[in-house]
Amino acid sequence: MLENSYVLKHHKGLTLLEMVISLAIMIVIMGALLPQIVAINKSWDSRIHSSNALQNGRVLVEHINRNLAAATKIIAVSESTEDAGYIEFQDSKGDIQRYEISPKYMVQFGNPGALQDLAGPIGKFNVKCYDDHDLDTPIDIDTYGVGGIRFIKTSLILTNAAELGQDKALTATAYLRTNPAIDDPLRGITPGTVNPIAVDIGPSYIPAICRIDETHYLWSNGYEDDYVFHADPDTGNITVLSKYDHTGDRRLMPVFCKIDDDHVLKVSCRGIFPGYACVFTINADWTITEEPGLEFDSDKGHWASLAKIDDDNYLCVYSGKGSDGFATVLTIDPSDWSITSGPKLEFDTSLGECTSIAKIDDWHYLCLYKSVRGNAFVMTVDSGTYALTANPIVTVYNSFLTLGRSDVYAIDTDHYIVNYSSRVWPPRNEVVLLRVNTADWTIAATAPIKISDDGIKNSAMGQYSATDYVVITSDYSSINAVEVSVDISDWTVSVEAPVVVDPSDDITADPAATQINGKNVICTYPGSAGFNAVIIRIANVVYP
Repeated sequence: MLENSYVLKHHKGLTLLEMVISLAIMIVIMGALLPQIVAINKSWDSRIHSSNALQNGRVLVEHINRNLAAATKIIAVSESTEDAGYIEFQDSKGDIQRYEISPKYMVQFGNPGALQDLAGPIGKFNVKCYDDHDLDTPIDIDTYGVGGIRFIKTSLILTNAAELGQDKALTATAYLRTNPAIDDPLRGITPGTVNPIAVDIGPSYIPAICRIDETHYLWSNGYEDDYVFHADPDTGNITVLSKYDHTGDRRLMPVFCKIDDDHVLKVSCRGIFPGYACVFTINADWTITEEPGLEFDSDKGHWASLAKIDDDNYLCVYSGKGSDGFATVLTIDPSDWSITSGPKLEFDTSLGECTSIAKIDDWHYLCLYKSVRGNAFVMTVDSGTYALTANPIVTVYNSFLTLGRSDVYAIDTDHYIVNYSSRVWPPRNEVVLLRVNTADWTIAATAPIKISDDGIKNSAMGQYSATDYVVITSDYSSINAVEVSVDISDWTVSVEAPVVVDPSDDITADPAATQINGKNVICTYPGSAGFNAVIIRIANVVYP
């Protein structure tokens, strides 16, 4: 009894006040921790849903590419402006198949009337169809019907149900083996009249050309001047409409990327070293206004190439400090056309020159550059942060490039054609086909195919259909054009005999070329008295 009294006297319990204070402290602590726990849970939920959306998207893109590429007949397709679109076609077995969005926002596939859910949920299923004449402007189905469709681009947005989740935008592209075009007797390269761009051209270094529309082009001499000129594919006439002089501010190694019908992004070396980006506004009278620019790399910004990620963001791959390979994302503010850049990614610590880019989908890009050999890799762009990741780099051809960019064009999501000049003896121009495995982003290459023996200087490639190209080669005495075609049934490449475009000039380095439409390519190059331009007619394709 005495012992219990002692315990009660000297070992008191908690008072009510102490318990209230303790509970209050615990509530404060839990109140501080709970938002963090909720945020972590939401972030994890977002990542899980994002991963699922990306995986579903990859499966869906592969499914669409595979089935449309093997289609034998397009039956019906939605308007190019419809975001809840559909496409119906006949497969290789003669069965009718259809893609469309269900009322529950799932992509469905199968025989009409018996469709099955394939992937989703989806917020956009837009189908754009193109013919061989113009790979930029979708076909007007109401006017021309479905018989001329040769290329299909499907834009998808897979929705992320998580509270903090970001939707995934993907693109499926397919060149159709259906609706074969009939070549008329005039098919083949026909050089046009050589036009001088400017007689007061002055120095130049690696020119660039960008298509504004079918008859207007932005062109840089690679030094201090930019031009807008009008090209008439019917007459072959080329007229300079305006000249923009940088007044002593040299802009070497320029590259363009079209933003919209009135704006173009230009990246170049300012002076001879720093990387500089600016937006050109093309005014109604075809004059050029340069918007405030950005020095995105104060050390060096040589051999840049550009690809459009979305309306505001552009992937820029270039040779930076020590000629190493770098990449960054340039973001454009359309309210004042100012530019900011994201963190730089160094993908090659040895050498990274002569870059070129082809878009695989909105978040993956095939990048090529000159190191000791011709290298390629897939650049991944994070859809939320725009952070860059370089997938494993592989050698895709063993020839050492000349000091000029290679040209790369997408045939479909998996296949790409590359044109380059080789320094192996004897010097020559070559093309190589690349296959990108979209499951693991590995790259395989075919053996190089010789285009010509005129690889002493640089070359350029222009595309005029999904599988047809013209390569402009130059030697010490002439400009030549070579027609190159890819047969997607067995992925073989055919090369036609070179055609002399301009036999009269003795300064023929660094040509630049781009598509006018499915019948014409425009080519520019330096001549003995200044820069020249010429429209090259390649094909006249009609449909049955």
